Amino acid sequence: MAATKTLSTLIAAATSNTAGGTTTGTAKNTSTAYGGAITVKLTNGATAPTVAAQAHVLVSGDNTNWKTLCTFYGDTTNNSVNEFAVDINPGYQYVNVKVDSNTVQAVTCEAFFHELTTV
Repeated sequence: MAATKTLSTLIAAATSNTAGGTTTGTAKNTSTAYGGAITVKLTNGATAPTVAAQAHVLVSGDNTNWKTLCTFYGDTTNNSVNEFAVDINPGYQYVNVKVDSNTVQAVTCEAFFHELTTV
């Protein structure tokens, strides 16, 4: 039997996180999933931020109280693209991503959950 996988958008592609702003994705209920992976992309513009963006992978048992599973850091290089991935085990009820911390310039961000739905 082949595995079934589903792609869910947490933060839509080409979303701008304004300088000093916070972009929080749409939480994904993973209570019936067999785990999966989260992919994140942070892209600087022609003028990079003074302080790099951070992408926080969040998990929750109740969709209210969030804990940081890990944090990925962008950079302060003009036009750079930083891509990251983290495995999500089946024990988490909800997952999400939050991008923040970039200063002076906006950063483009995206995040997706690659869900394993059947095995």
